[in-house]
Amino acid sequence: MPGDALGPVLNQLDVWWWGSVTNRMAGLTDDEFWWEPEPGTFGLTRRDDGCFYEWPPGSRHETTPPVTTIGWRLAHMSLGCFYQRWQTYFGEPLADWTVVPFVDNAADALAHLEEWKNQWRSSLEAAGEAFLWEPLGDREGDIPIMQLGKADPVINLVLHINREAMHHGAEICLLRDLYRARNLN
Repeated sequence: MPGDALGPVLNQLDVWWWGSVTNRMAGLTDDEFWWEPEPGTFGLTRRDDGCFYEWPPGSRHETTPPVTTIGWRLAHMSLGCFYQRWQTYFGEPLADWTVVPFVDNAADALAHLEEWKNQWRSSLEAAGEAFLWEPLGDREGDIPIMQLGKADPVINLVLHINREAMHHGAEICLLRDLYRARNLN
């Protein structure tokens, strides 16, 4: 087992979270949450039984997946990255996590994201350094697109989740910039 990797991995998430989520996403409005920057933007689905996140985003489309809404990105980070992985590694795995309803407004979405990021982070911290070096096994399976295999250590998944949070968070920040700039021209 290599030296202390847990501290730097958690710090990476913490530093990014403070800068991008805590500061840049503060004040997110419901209009921004639902805003469609172009026709056909992929977003959350409202039904009588709640608001739902569809995965993968291109499943309703035959071509390249469309631009997504801020709401969809928040659901992806919250449910697809933190909630689903927390359930798989620390809770009770769900047969289909994509049927879990998501919130339908900006404030609740940010709170949901914060809650599941904190659950994931505190569980990693409690599991300790040795957990990072356990093999993924059947919990993830072989996922070539994520460059993860059953024999890979958990740290590879944790770094992938950090990367997902950072790049989707950056996309949300850009969408907020575009939303703000849409009436300036």
